[in-house]
Amino acid sequence: MSRVSEDIGLRRIARALARDESGMAVVEFAFVATFLIFLYLGSVQLADAIFANRKVTTTVRALTDLTTQYSVVTNGDLDMILGASTTLLSPYDAAQAHIRISQVTVDGSGNAKVTWSKGLRAAPLTVNQVFDLPDDLTVANTSLILGEITYDYEPFIEGYSVGEITLSDQIFMSPRASASVNLN
Repeated sequence: MSRVSEDIGLRRIARALARDESGMAVVEFAFVATFLIFLYLGSVQLADAIFANRKVTTTVRALTDLTTQYSVVTNGDLDMILGASTTLLSPYDAAQAHIRISQVTVDGSGNAKVTWSKGLRAAPLTVNQVFDLPDDLTVANTSLILGEITYDYEPFIEGYSVGEITLSDQIFMSPRASASVNLN
């Protein structure tokens, strides 16, 4: 066979392949399916992170709210309150949470100081430490219960995520049963 006839044969085959669209749908589906799978996994991961953030917020709010219902609290009471975080954070691992409950008291001059503090996997604040309250919460001769949480969220799909995310929240609440919550 001559070189010219080989070129003509190759051109015919190339034209025939260019016109053949029988496998095109499979190739397009492979590209689209891959994109959709990654989009789905990303959406599931994002939804789980948002739900974990919501759990963090509801946990710190519930623990702080529970503390405000006491007029006198003991270390045992605070341990029980902080221990409730295991149930509140479920199905997420409570061992990843660092929680602290404190009372901040504002004196007649408007100076805020820590009255007491207790932490679960978090260092308590130092008693009599000056505390910088937001201006709208600095009311003379009042006490506030401060709940703080930091949660190290680990996405459940490894290899397809941005890595560990630190979620945190804090809330101030006024004591409900008395002017302050005393620690005995």
